Amino acid sequence: MLRPKEVAFRKSALHALAPALVALAFAALGTACSSTCNRGQGDTLDFTGGITAGDEYQSSPRGGPYLEFPSGRRYRLVHGLTNPPTPGTIEIRLGFEPSGNLADTAGNQAILDSVDAESIVIENDTCADFFLYVYARGSAIPDS
Repeated sequence: MLRPKEVAFRKSALHALAPALVALAFAALGTACSSTCNRGQGDTLDFTGGITAGDEYQSSPRGGPYLEFPSGRRYRLVHGLTNPPTPGTIEIRLGFEPSGNLADTAGNQAILDSVDAESIVIENDTCADFFLYVYARGSAIPDS
């Protein structure tokens, strides 16, 4: 059985530690919610090596090799489309290898920043590295 002095000591020790424990919890939460990667801090890279044929553009052949798309990378893909000059359909896919299978993007993996008669601007706003494949068509693909 605890004596009254021991109970009082334990309560005062807990009260003395409480602010430190709360500060530690907030510090851990702040670390979990912040990022240490350098996303969004790089320059925009112009890429003119894509394939344009008629009203279709590809950033690379469908099977690869795809563009390296590390964290924070921002590409300005010069598409060269002329009829019509601004793409009506844009498909963005990501891979985990330079060639091979591709997957749809999700969240901020590949943000479509802008599209105009000259280029498509895409940014990787994550802390992960991917490989990028972009397909664009001058006119919209009709719904089936």
